[in-house]
Amino acid sequence: MLARRDEKGARTAYAKKVAITRSIDAARMAGVPIAAVEFSPDGTIRILTDRFDRDGKLSEFDRLDALGKL
Repeated sequence: MLARRDEKGARTAYAKKVAITRSIDAARMAGVPIAAVEFSPDGTIRILTDRFDRDGKLSEFDRLDALGKL
């Protein structure tokens, strides 16, 4: 089966269930707190994390970003 394409030739098929499951499992195994998962028509899987660590503190990235050091 050929992938559907939009007018610009970009792929327009959502990711398969197995790819989504693998992505979520990999994030969990890495200890990433998952807040949400987004899917795009081009096959992109985006895992959104909590802004805060489990103890309620800002993550190191967010702390440096707030200080303008990134």
